[in-house]
Amino acid sequence: MYVCVDVNWPLILRPTHIAKFHVNTELNPNVGSLRLFPGISNSTIRAFLAPPLQGVVLETFGAGNAPCRPDLLNALKEASDRGVVIVNCTQCRKGLVTDAYATGKQLAASGVVPGADMTPECALTKLSYLLGKTPDNPAHVRRMMTKNLRGELTVRSASQRFSASTNRTNPLINILMKFSARGKVVARQDLENKHDALIEQDLTMSVEEEMIAQKALGPVLLCSAAGSNDLEGLQLLVESMGDMINLNCIDYDGRVPLHVACREGNLKIVEYLLLHGSSIHLRDRSGHTPLFDAVHEKHADVVAILREAGAHLAESEMSDMGPIWFKAIKSNNLKWAQVALDAGFDVNWCDPIEGRHGLDIAVCLGRLSMLKTLLNHPNINVKSVDKWGMTILDKIELLKKNSDASKKVSIEALEEMEALIRKKSN
Repeated sequence: MYVCVDVNWPLILRPTHIAKFHVNTELNPNVGSLRLFPGISNSTIRAFLAPPLQGVVLETFGAGNAPCRPDLLNALKEASDRGVVIVNCTQCRKGLVTDAYATGKQLAASGVVPGADMTPECALTKLSYLLGKTPDNPAHVRRMMTKNLRGELTVRSASQRFSASTNRTNPLINILMKFSARGKVVARQDLENKHDALIEQDLTMSVEEEMIAQKALGPVLLCSAAGSNDLEGLQLLVESMGDMINLNCIDYDGRVPLHVACREGNLKIVEYLLLHGSSIHLRDRSGHTPLFDAVHEKHADVVAILREAGAHLAESEMSDMGPIWFKAIKSNNLKWAQVALDAGFDVNWCDPIEGRHGLDIAVCLGRLSMLKTLLNHPNINVKSVDKWGMTILDKIELLKKNSDASKKVSIEALEEMEALIRKKSN
């Protein structure tokens, strides 16, 4: 047996800021949940609302109704005036709290905040979080309790939204679908040997058919816009499809639009995708993240913004990047090496067979500028050993004694590199 979690990803809120993930641990413990019942006494309510309580989830009936006794309402108002934040949540499994009814309006007049469709557990956690951040500002907490912070309550649209759209993606979809339909008509007529003029067909599409077509073509259009640096087209596509769009949809190779944009170095596209919820951790069919693609193509600006958003190389990507890392050191490709280090590549990575490090290759080939780049990294380990237990200083001594090697790397260069390494080790 196993636990299966089916996630409805379009309903999941995505990041809208380019920043690393941060967990807030400053929660206020002075919160509680008061479940109302018929006949609840005034003394019970007052005892519950007594200091040091700062936040209360009031579990009411139906759409936010509660006993309208004056003593109960007075107790709630006194607590609210004292700075206690009281949130009205329903005891029902579904539905939202509203102040449309008389009792709901009386609670609102007493300072009770309607909790919309939040569950009591969610409202309690939200109260603890907000009071932990601003314990001395109950007005701000009340205001934020009515806001959708992390998808905990449903935001009601102020005006009617229509699914039909007139932007440039719709004509493209219509053209594709109409050409497909016309092709079928022509093929059928050829089979029936009807060579007369084509009969006009009703090739219009319903709104539902258009949205289905958009959803099917979404990954293709998104990846195409990301690869061609078409920011305007990407924006129009997002606006057209609205909630139906999934910026983390994959193409035939398991890549998301962020993979494509990072590989092409389209910084504006990358920034737009990150601000609209694209995940930095998704991997393609090869097991690579968008950060890997950006490093592979030496896009330093893209690497910087991905790192700012919290991207990092996975352990398997370190192994895949290792041979490329050694090749860059051999060819003295300083730009690629620096981009890899900025992306978080392990400067002390070694091959699993001989245990060689980047330092070994830089010294043995006389790559002085590359050696300086490696030594400038704060995490460099100049005392690491290979499979045979030799350090980099041991290898320099062997190179000095080996006349053949000295022809490739001069004694002067070896001595300069040795001095740099000894200085770093001290």
